[in-house]
Amino acid sequence: MSLIALVACVPKRDNVNPANSNSTDADRIAALETKVSQLQSKIASLPTSSGNNYDADIDNLQVQIEDLQTQLDDILVEIDDRISVWEKEQEATQEEEEAATNVKWSWDITSNYNENDVMVDYWQTPSRMESENDYTVKVTLKNNIATAITDLILDITYTPNGNPYVDEKNTFMDTISAPYTLWDTEIVTRGDDEYCRRISNMSEKIKLGVGEELQLKLEFILTYK
Repeated sequence: MSLIALVACVPKRDNVNPANSNSTDADRIAALETKVSQLQSKIASLPTSSGNNYDADIDNLQVQIEDLQTQLDDILVEIDDRISVWEKEQEATQEEEEAATNVKWSWDITSNYNENDVMVDYWQTPSRMESENDYTVKVTLKNNIATAITDLILDITYTPNGNPYVDEKNTFMDTISAPYTLWDTEIVTRGDDEYCRRISNMSEKIKLGVGEELQLKLEFILTYK
């Protein structure tokens, strides 16, 4: 296999190095191989029956060939080093991505009324949150005070135990059956890379008559970047 073919066999990479340098490396090797071939042709073309002594010429050409071969070897070592660095970077990136997506979430619902005044009961399916998914949330509310309520606000909060990267445009809470309630989703991030620390879903004001029990059926869509 020629050195050019060897470079061409280097697998493509997502990063700038070493993939995008394959063409440049091949050009460098091709140029050196051409020079080697030219020097070898010069040696072969030296006449053998003229009686002249070409040992010095041949030695000089051989030295040039050896120098070119050293340059070729250096290029291949350079390519191997770049591939090694890239592979380590890929391993680190894969570990980071797995850590960012393989997280468990806890969740809670609170309101602007205490539990004695407004009962809040809730559950979710699937109950375990370990990946991006669409989750069905059911909430039962009951007014336990002697007056009607017109300003009940629910806050459904999700908290990860890791550092996931959440797609803000495609993560939200939605009401999927009457009575329909609007929700405002806020994704709280932290760190230079802005990983998610908390997702807060705030409802609009909900009305509850005296002694009224209300059931909400919601859908929470969690999407990672």
